Amino acid sequence: MTDLIIAPWDQLETQTFAGLRSAGADEASAGAATRAMLHASRLGVDSHGVHLALHYARVLRSGRVNPTPKMQIRRTALGSAVLDADNGLGHASGYAAMELACSLAKEAGVDAVGVINSSHFGAAGAYALAGALLH
Repeated sequence: MTDLIIAPWDQLETQTFAGLRSAGADEASAGAATRAMLHASRLGVDSHGVHLALHYARVLRSGRVNPTPKMQIRRTALGSAVLDADNGLGHASGYAAMELACSLAKEAGVDAVGVINSSHFGAAGAYALAGALLH
């Protein structure tokens, strides 16, 4: 049986971010993962929430996921691009891809961004909401 632990959101955010940083994640990656996991937890989507922080810390420490990715963008057409996530945490590439898509859509009216060389990115709704807020 798992014990239920209740903590204030700001404490949960601070500790999740700190845990990912201590596992080696750069500030941007830890911030994006924390943001996406808290989004899921706030909505009750616990399967993709902060309980995954320990898993992400393990894969960062094991070297399976790049803790300091250098993402690269390749434009493929006026309305499309590919973001190479350099095997980093998927949350960082999810937010980066949405920001890129919104930016490029201003030029073309519509845009599609594919992401390669990434890892699990959690709850997709976090990126849809980010896109709506960027618009």
